[in-house]
Amino acid sequence: MNATTDKAPALHLTDIANYPNCLQSLKRGELKALWLCHFPRKSLPPTPSLLLHELAFTAQAKVNGGLDSDTTILLKQLLRGGELEVTKGAALKSAPIPAGSRKLQSGTKLVRHWHGHDHEVTVIDGTYLYHGKEYRSLTQIAKLITGAHWSGPRFFGVNKLHSSH
Repeated sequence: MNATTDKAPALHLTDIANYPNCLQSLKRGELKALWLCHFPRKSLPPTPSLLLHELAFTAQAKVNGGLDSDTTILLKQLLRGGELEVTKGAALKSAPIPAGSRKLQSGTKLVRHWHGHDHEVTVIDGTYLYHGKEYRSLTQIAKLITGAHWSGPRFFGVNKLHSSH
Protein backbone atom coordinates (compact mmCIF):
# COMPACT_ATOMS: atom_id res chain seq x y z
CA MET A 1 0.00 0.00 0.00
CA ASN A 2 1.32 3.41 -0.87
CA ALA A 3 0.81 5.55 2.23
CA THR A 4 0.66 8.79 0.26
CA THR A 5 -2.10 7.80 -2.15
CA ASP A 6 -4.12 5.19 -0.26
CA LYS A 7 -5.39 6.95 2.83
CA ALA A 8 -8.37 5.52 4.64
CA PRO A 9 -11.47 7.65 4.03
CA ALA A 10 -12.90 9.21 7.17
CA LEU A 11 -15.56 6.56 7.68
CA HIS A 12 -16.49 5.30 11.11
CA LEU A 13 -17.72 1.74 11.61
CA THR A 14 -21.24 3.02 12.20
CA ASP A 15 -21.15 4.81 8.82
CA ILE A 16 -20.08 1.60 7.10
CA ALA A 17 -22.56 -0.54 9.03
CA ASN A 18 -25.52 1.75 8.39
CA TYR A 19 -24.60 2.72 4.82
CA PRO A 20 -22.57 -0.14 3.31
CA ASN A 21 -23.16 1.27 -0.19
CA CYS A 22 -20.74 4.07 0.74
CA LEU A 23 -17.97 1.54 0.03
CA GLN A 24 -18.99 1.03 -3.62
CA SER A 25 -17.19 4.11 -4.93
CA LEU A 26 -13.92 3.45 -3.10
CA LYS A 27 -10.81 2.18 -4.82
CA ARG A 28 -9.11 -1.04 -3.69
CA GLY A 29 -6.37 0.93 -1.91
CA GLU A 30 -8.94 2.92 0.05
CA LEU A 31 -10.83 -0.24 1.02
CA LYS A 32 -7.56 -1.83 2.11
CA ALA A 33 -6.67 1.24 4.17
CA LEU A 34 -10.12 1.16 5.83
CA TRP A 35 -9.71 -2.53 6.63
CA LEU A 36 -6.28 -1.98 8.17
CA CYS A 37 -7.57 1.00 10.14
CA HIS A 38 -10.62 -0.75 11.63
CA PHE A 39 -9.50 -4.41 11.68
CA PRO A 40 -5.69 -4.42 11.94
CA ARG A 41 -5.55 -7.88 13.56
CA LYS A 42 -7.70 -9.62 10.94
CA SER A 43 -6.35 -11.06 7.69
CA LEU A 44 -6.96 -8.88 4.67
CA PRO A 45 -9.46 -10.49 2.25
CA PRO A 46 -7.68 -11.50 -0.99
CA THR A 47 -9.85 -9.89 -3.69
CA PRO A 48 -11.37 -6.40 -4.02
CA SER A 49 -14.90 -7.82 -4.18
CA LEU A 50 -14.41 -9.97 -1.09
CA LEU A 51 -12.71 -7.08 0.68
CA LEU A 52 -15.71 -4.82 0.03
CA HIS A 53 -18.22 -7.42 1.25
CA GLU A 54 -16.16 -8.45 4.27
CA LEU A 55 -15.67 -4.82 5.27
CA ALA A 56 -19.42 -4.17 5.15
CA PHE A 57 -20.32 -7.42 6.95
CA THR A 58 -17.63 -7.13 9.62
CA ALA A 59 -18.60 -3.51 10.35
CA GLN A 60 -22.27 -4.48 10.64
CA ALA A 61 -21.43 -7.41 12.92
CA LYS A 62 -19.27 -5.24 15.16
CA VAL A 63 -21.83 -2.42 15.39
CA ASN A 64 -25.06 -4.43 15.49
CA GLY A 65 -23.85 -7.71 16.94
CA GLY A 66 -22.65 -10.75 15.07
CA LEU A 67 -24.29 -14.04 14.32
CA ASP A 68 -25.62 -16.10 17.22
CA SER A 69 -23.74 -19.29 18.08
CA ASP A 70 -26.36 -21.63 16.51
CA THR A 71 -26.14 -19.83 13.16
CA THR A 72 -22.33 -19.74 13.30
CA ILE A 73 -22.24 -23.50 13.88
CA LEU A 74 -24.64 -24.14 10.97
CA LEU A 75 -22.58 -21.97 8.62
CA LYS A 76 -19.35 -23.75 9.61
CA GLN A 77 -21.04 -27.08 8.94
CA LEU A 78 -22.10 -25.85 5.51
CA LEU A 79 -18.58 -24.66 4.73
CA ARG A 80 -17.17 -28.06 5.64
CA GLY A 81 -19.73 -29.69 3.36
CA GLY A 82 -20.97 -31.89 6.17
CA GLU A 83 -24.43 -32.82 7.28
CA LEU A 84 -26.24 -30.12 9.19
CA GLU A 85 -27.00 -30.68 12.84
CA VAL A 86 -29.89 -28.39 13.65
CA THR A 87 -30.26 -27.63 17.33
CA LYS A 88 -33.57 -26.70 18.93
CA GLY A 89 -32.38 -23.09 19.18
CA ALA A 90 -31.44 -22.97 15.51
CA ALA A 91 -34.72 -24.55 14.46
CA LEU A 92 -36.74 -22.01 16.43
CA LYS A 93 -34.67 -19.13 15.01
CA SER A 94 -34.76 -20.39 11.44
CA ALA A 95 -36.02 -18.18 8.66
CA PRO A 96 -39.79 -17.81 8.67
CA ILE A 97 -41.78 -19.78 6.13
CA PRO A 98 -43.03 -17.39 3.42
CA ALA A 99 -46.61 -16.24 3.75
CA GLY A 100 -48.95 -18.17 1.50
CA SER A 101 -47.00 -21.42 1.76
CA ARG A 102 -49.38 -24.17 2.76
CA LYS A 103 -47.34 -27.36 2.77
CA LEU A 104 -43.84 -28.67 2.43
CA GLN A 105 -42.78 -29.75 -1.04
CA SER A 106 -42.26 -33.42 -1.74
CA GLY A 107 -38.60 -34.31 -1.26
CA THR A 108 -38.03 -31.82 1.55
CA LYS A 109 -35.88 -33.26 4.33
CA LEU A 110 -36.38 -32.20 7.92
CA VAL A 111 -33.62 -32.97 10.40
CA ARG A 112 -33.88 -32.67 14.16
CA HIS A 113 -31.08 -33.44 16.60
CA TRP A 114 -32.59 -34.89 19.76
CA HIS A 115 -30.73 -36.38 22.73
CA GLY A 116 -27.56 -37.06 20.76
CA HIS A 117 -29.23 -38.50 17.67
CA ASP A 118 -30.21 -37.07 14.30
CA HIS A 119 -33.77 -37.77 13.19
CA GLU A 120 -34.47 -37.27 9.50
CA VAL A 121 -37.93 -37.07 7.96
CA THR A 122 -38.59 -36.85 4.22
CA VAL A 123 -41.79 -35.30 2.91
CA ILE A 124 -43.41 -37.46 0.21
CA ASP A 125 -46.66 -36.26 -1.35
CA GLY A 126 -48.14 -34.94 1.89
CA THR A 127 -46.93 -37.83 4.08
CA TYR A 128 -43.76 -38.13 6.13
CA LEU A 129 -41.21 -40.92 5.77
CA TYR A 130 -39.29 -41.75 8.95
CA HIS A 131 -37.13 -44.88 9.33
CA GLY A 132 -38.73 -46.45 6.27
CA LYS A 133 -42.31 -46.02 7.49
CA GLU A 134 -44.87 -43.45 6.33
CA TYR A 135 -46.73 -41.26 8.82
CA ARG A 136 -49.69 -38.94 8.26
CA SER A 137 -48.35 -36.20 10.55
CA LEU A 138 -45.16 -34.80 11.99
CA THR A 139 -46.79 -34.93 15.41
CA GLN A 140 -46.88 -38.74 15.26
CA ILE A 141 -43.16 -38.77 14.54
CA ALA A 142 -42.34 -36.21 17.24
CA LYS A 143 -44.23 -38.32 19.81
CA LEU A 144 -42.38 -41.42 18.64
CA ILE A 145 -39.02 -39.66 19.05
CA THR A 146 -39.67 -37.89 22.36
CA GLY A 147 -42.16 -40.21 24.05
CA ALA A 148 -44.31 -37.18 24.85
CA HIS A 149 -46.89 -35.11 23.03
CA TRP A 150 -45.22 -32.43 20.94
CA SER A 151 -46.47 -30.34 18.08
CA GLY A 152 -44.67 -32.08 15.22
CA PRO A 153 -44.29 -28.95 13.10
CA ARG A 154 -42.92 -27.07 16.10
CA PHE A 155 -40.57 -29.94 16.98
CA PHE A 156 -39.14 -29.86 13.43
CA GLY A 157 -39.12 -26.05 13.23
CA VAL A 158 -41.86 -25.64 10.64
CA ASN A 159 -44.67 -24.46 12.93
CA LYS A 160 -45.33 -21.35 10.85
CA LEU A 161 -46.08 -23.57 7.90
CA HIS A 162 -48.62 -25.99 9.35
CA SER A 163 -51.48 -25.16 11.62
CA SER A 164 -53.41 -28.43 11.78
CA HIS A 165 -50.78 -30.98 12.92
